[in-house]
Amino acid sequence: MNSRIVSSLLIALAFTLALGCSEDRANRLATEPVSDSQTWGVLIYAAGNYDGDVIQNSQMSLTSRAIATVRVMETELNAPQTLTQACIAAPVTQGDVEIYEVDFSPRTPEGLLNSELVANLGQVSTGDPLTLRAFLETALSQMNADHYVLCLAGDGHGWQGMMGDYGNSLGMPVDMLRRELESVSHLLPNGGFDILALYARNMGTLENVYELRDCADYIVTSTFNVEQPHHEIIAEWYRDLQAQPELSPRELAAYMIDAERLAQDTETAVFLTSLWDANAVGSIASAFDEFSRQWLAASELQSPALLGIRDELMQTDLHNGIQLDIQEYADALAASGQFTDEQYAPFLDAAVNLVHAAEAARLMSYGSDDAAGHAGLCYYFPTQTDLDSTAGDAYAELQLSDVSGAWANYVKQLPRAPRTTVTISGLGHVRAGLSVQNLVFFMDTLATGLPAPTRNLSPQWTPVTANGDTVDYSISFSLTEADSMMVRFGLYIDNNQDGQLNTGDRFGFWDLPGGGNFERLMLHRGDVLTGRNVFINFNRN
Repeated sequence: MNSRIVSSLLIALAFTLALGCSEDRANRLATEPVSDSQTWGVLIYAAGNYDGDVIQNSQMSLTSRAIATVRVMETELNAPQTLTQACIAAPVTQGDVEIYEVDFSPRTPEGLLNSELVANLGQVSTGDPLTLRAFLETALSQMNADHYVLCLAGDGHGWQGMMGDYGNSLGMPVDMLRRELESVSHLLPNGGFDILALYARNMGTLENVYELRDCADYIVTSTFNVEQPHHEIIAEWYRDLQAQPELSPRELAAYMIDAERLAQDTETAVFLTSLWDANAVGSIASAFDEFSRQWLAASELQSPALLGIRDELMQTDLHNGIQLDIQEYADALAASGQFTDEQYAPFLDAAVNLVHAAEAARLMSYGSDDAAGHAGLCYYFPTQTDLDSTAGDAYAELQLSDVSGAWANYVKQLPRAPRTTVTISGLGHVRAGLSVQNLVFFMDTLATGLPAPTRNLSPQWTPVTANGDTVDYSISFSLTEADSMMVRFGLYIDNNQDGQLNTGDRFGFWDLPGGGNFERLMLHRGDVLTGRNVFINFNRN
């Protein structure tokens, strides 16, 4: 481990790491004046009373990520310059939230941990801001360090909450988190933490980094909607800190990103973790304000296209359905071909400028192959069915909304302008030489078997090829059964023109990979789905 010695020669590299890169650590570090006698305080706040805390295929005899985090830290020789306290909860603690002073121990614990129990906060929720405050005040009152790193490890729901558990599933919103961190700023030598690591999914958002920009110099976030092995990642950089306590905050922050490379299985894992310079986050907020204004202007003419592209991108499992990566959206807008008119040039420029602002504030990032084309920074982009007036009002209270009032107003108005209409469009194909006539759109809610349409509708369509074997179709209808429902849909040729799919009719499902089967999707009120191509290649017997 000591072979990974910090280089002090490479500030000019701008502290940037490309996705998937595996350069030596020395090539990623920037220097700051440090003292051999400097001390570090490490604070770990780990929520464990929730379903995602369970470790899958662990080689340790543990089932809790929260407990595993402390266990792996206990196995490291402690440098005298580092002090560590951890606040954890897990089912094995019977729901109690406990604070431990973490120290090295070579033996297997007879009980839960070898570390000394400092305080038992009782059966409270880690998602309660008061619980976090109790931990911070307890730990900081017993520490006297030059630098501090705070890690929050648990589940995340974007700006709406993190560190939730069985008692409070959503956890604390980011503005409440900010207030708790500000409440202990007077106990920190620099008026804030040197590093704040949000080890929770869905937390790589503009709303979060802007809200927390004054609480730390460097902020670590994960953006995808996938649980990560945070205990293993923390173990990697914690080992480095114990071996090299002279690391500056910026150097340690670099090691925290590189720990992803060492701990993650890049062949099977799906992840993207980024390091943000809190002092540069303000420029992203300004760029987002311009982008949101241009988006709203473009939506006057192109709302279906804008929302349709959004819905297409949200179909992957990478996102939680209400947060969209700024680079992914910008690239999709440019590639769509629907904004080539000169009047949309300011809109596309604003999208690119937003990505550039994020790149300037992002010091490092590391991710799996799935992360290609992502900035690692999302923003809140709900539909009417994703929020109520309470969520809209809460979003308006975020500090980002003070900068970008236009987007906050758009979000706030969504519940007041409900849309039940769904629009689906794409291409319909039949075997070469045949023509598409008497075309009918159908939809059902089955998971298997032949179609059993709950809707038979006549779409609008126009020929794409001269012989009519490919057509461009579009259908709009009102989704009245529910706010959302799991469906499959397709097209058929109604040969006997009876408005029903029956013997002799040719049909086909929407099939994302084009393999001839079908895909199910969650259809929401207000959805505008484009590019839903259907191959009409089956005969109804």
